[in-house]
Amino acid sequence: MRAHPAPDARCAYGSTSPRGVGCTRRRLYVDLAVTDDGVVVVGVAGEIDPGTAGLLRSGLDDASRLTHRVVVDVSAVTFMDSTGLTVLLDAYRDRGQNQEALVLRSPTPMITRLLDITGLDELITIESADHRATGGAAPR
Repeated sequence: MRAHPAPDARCAYGSTSPRGVGCTRRRLYVDLAVTDDGVVVVGVAGEIDPGTAGLLRSGLDDASRLTHRVVVDVSAVTFMDSTGLTVLLDAYRDRGQNQEALVLRSPTPMITRLLDITGLDELITIESADHRATGGAAPR
């Protein structure tokens, strides 16, 4: 699944504005989808920074209310700073530090590098576009 901005997707520009109300320029889209096998996929597109991180956190919280295992598709994320890493680390902790409960799908090279530099690739399971999981405690 690739994250595609939907007309009713949440957006943020500077501050959070739910469901696109009052958004003039969208910097981040977060959309939830449930697969046929019950996995909740949080599609994320755009920039994750201090002005938009709350939207990602809200999307992850919404997904957690639906299921314990959440897949975050970050293939369309164009920028992420330490604020985004903090949201992901908090989500990992919120799920009891269970490596299978939070999965990042198709991270861009920029996100992969951030995860590697910070060591989060050792905690959070990384899933390639073809849905093969790596990361967590897996050997390098």
